[in-house]
Amino acid sequence: MSSPRALNTLTKFSERERVYLTADSWFIHRPGALKVSPTVFDQLWEKRALFEQQFFRIFGKRVPIPRRQGLFAATSLTYRFSGMATQSLPLTEHPFLEELMATHGKAHNAVFVNWYENNKQHIGAHADDERDIVQDVGILSVSLGHARTFRVRARKTRSVVMDVTLGDGDVFFMGGEFQKEFLHEVPKRAFTVGDGRRINFTLRRMRGASDASRDGDTLSRSGGDSPKATENATIAEGAKRKRECVDSEDDDLSEHGDRGRPTGIREWVDASGDAP
Repeated sequence: MSSPRALNTLTKFSERERVYLTADSWFIHRPGALKVSPTVFDQLWEKRALFEQQFFRIFGKRVPIPRRQGLFAATSLTYRFSGMATQSLPLTEHPFLEELMATHGKAHNAVFVNWYENNKQHIGAHADDERDIVQDVGILSVSLGHARTFRVRARKTRSVVMDVTLGDGDVFFMGGEFQKEFLHEVPKRAFTVGDGRRINFTLRRMRGASDASRDGDTLSRSGGDSPKATENATIAEGAKRKRECVDSEDDDLSEHGDRGRPTGIREWVDASGDAP
């Protein structure tokens, strides 16, 4: 396979490459910065089976989220959002994950993965500000497989700011105040040529057990939160965060449950706010 070290050019990003959406928010898009063989893609695709299908509640009914998702990290971490809890698995599950993190994870300690099986699977507009995510750390996102639309919305007005096509091997970096000023989503597509499979890897900084305990969190040592703990965490999170996000205009149901407005999930950059 092509090594994630092919992304080493990311360390040479310059300010000239930044595209500013506001005075404080910017992004860099590097098309085709990384390539992997079809065999490696298939191996990474099969890793989705390591994580159970997750569900959200809408009007009291359990509905499967429209994708598969999982977390990989060098140490045991728990990521809680939208009433769900994901326990990390080790990076050693695949050399690609280890090398990606070793090469580009200086400010990060986890890789969150979304597997999209076809053009109908999607994620609604969101910002990733859950308590398990260390804030003020930027976002490095790597896409493999079928091209999909990455839509950015203004957080205050929810109006569409731009659509970017993220293809196989594309890297998209969000810096500055991007997460505070904008929402992002991967909407459904009406038509897809090919099988439509897509994997997105997002490098982020998650709170460890010591960080969580200082915040009053209690992590389950047996592989995630108990249902009651998750319920309590969801209630507390909903009371704490009264901000609004919006699902994709194509969504019929909110994957963020019965809490009213969804709180979504966000993504990250290097601790300095600069490109890695």
